[in-house]
Amino acid sequence: MPPQTMPIVKSNNHATVPRHLMRQKLAATCQWMLDQVAPRKLSRNLTKGLSPRMIDTLQHLLSGDSEKEVAGKLGLSPHTVHIHVKNLYKRLGVCSRGELMAKCLGK
Repeated sequence: MPPQTMPIVKSNNHATVPRHLMRQKLAATCQWMLDQVAPRKLSRNLTKGLSPRMIDTLQHLLSGDSEKEVAGKLGLSPHTVHIHVKNLYKRLGVCSRGELMAKCLGK
């Protein structure tokens, strides 16, 4: 179910939503949308030959995390995560994040 509505503040006869609340709603909505299309479990064919750390990295990328966010969540340096991403691209035969997403989502 998508995120709920936010409180509206009236100012100068215009209904406005505070900026920080709008950002929170946008982030929640984007995450909800990603959750709708992200695979719950990666196929065995896709992950065959990948290290457990590469699979963790891939799952975080598919859930919408940036490389920097993945590094923070996995306790790795951003450089190490970038190396994992480059290796994922090479092993899965893709050249961009969009191609990676499409391949993993079976599009």
